[in-house]
Amino acid sequence: MYIRTIITYIFIIMLTVLEGLVAYILLLFSKDKKKLIYRGMKFYGFCSTKIIKWIGGVDVQIRGEQNIHEGSFIYASIHQSMADIVILSAIINNPAYILKKELLRVPIVGYYIGICGMIPISRSQSVKDMRVIKEQTSRLIVQKRSLIIFPQGTRQVPKEPLQLKRGLEMIYTHMNVPVIPIVLNTGSYINKNGFIFKKGTITVSFLPPIEAGLDKKTLMQTLHENLQQELNNIQ
Repeated sequence: MYIRTIITYIFIIMLTVLEGLVAYILLLFSKDKKKLIYRGMKFYGFCSTKIIKWIGGVDVQIRGEQNIHEGSFIYASIHQSMADIVILSAIINNPAYILKKELLRVPIVGYYIGICGMIPISRSQSVKDMRVIKEQTSRLIVQKRSLIIFPQGTRQVPKEPLQLKRGLEMIYTHMNVPVIPIVLNTGSYINKNGFIFKKGTITVSFLPPIEAGLDKKTLMQTLHENLQQELNNIQ
């Protein structure tokens, strides 16, 4: 298991460095840098999931593909592993994420985050952060892009009690778009920090959209019930 995990990470690191350098060179000559980065994210997610499958022994199956939509939606996803972002980026076209501001200081990664319109916020989630979120999510609506958010606020291990943070409420009210719940069980095969791969098949389940315009309490209750029920089914 450990040897397989090490080899998997060697290939992912090689992919990261190679794509990062190639993308950097292409960006020097590209007239549409954002479009190039969006395609690069999709390609990176696709290649990473193949490496995880072929070397790590962890496959990915998708349920509810009919619930994946183009345009502006909020995808509210369970978060169990570092691999979640990679997997979702391979499935959903051109998404934006709310990320920790510290990632902007990571070489290469921070540069690409700045170009492709991700939403970096501090851990404290200050009033200034809330203003940035509103400004950036307004742009997503104009650009007809979707937002992926992890309402748990942090990675949680499987079978931990499901707890949702209230930050989603403000974004939902501001964007006034449907919420598509996503349930995945990555934590059963790739641990919280992504260091151990256990052979098996990850299920990524896209549930029917929750309509826009609900009051905050109804939204959070409905989302919690839908996530928990599907989580119980696939864990």
